[in-house]
Amino acid sequence: MVARTSVDVETYRDAFRAVVDAVNDPRLTKMAEWQSRQIDANIIRRFARGLSGPSRALVALPVSVLPKGADLKAIVDVRLDDETAHSLPSTLIGVVPTALPIGPAYCAASTSDAITGIPSVTIEYIAGLPDGRGISIGTTGPVGDAIFPDLVRSIALSITAT
Repeated sequence: MVARTSVDVETYRDAFRAVVDAVNDPRLTKMAEWQSRQIDANIIRRFARGLSGPSRALVALPVSVLPKGADLKAIVDVRLDDETAHSLPSTLIGVVPTALPIGPAYCAASTSDAITGIPSVTIEYIAGLPDGRGISIGTTGPVGDAIFPDLVRSIALSITAT
């Protein structure tokens, strides 16, 4: 994904809500309601929007500031549990430690079947912030977009604590 546009949360919420209403799937509605609560709680702070390649699928990348935890792994575990409870069904591929310029981080990847019509992969990076909170960036794209993981990583490498 090449982040082409920064989108404020209200614009994203309105656009996503329109898609959810058009699809009329209770699982998507549940996920939209969870995302809306995340926005209201000031956890989701911003969205980037761009095209995945080579499919040119439009994808959104939320930037979330996560509550403090005992340590980074605890923040990751709480985040993934919360996503599992509120997102579309998926299969966790793995959670691996990694390094980003901001510091230690984890990369989580999962796949989902064609519930919404397109088999997809979700990649999320979660890093620690100096005050004990976490920062998360992640996005979902079509499984067939071979360069997608590298593009998400390139975005994760740009995270700073400012």
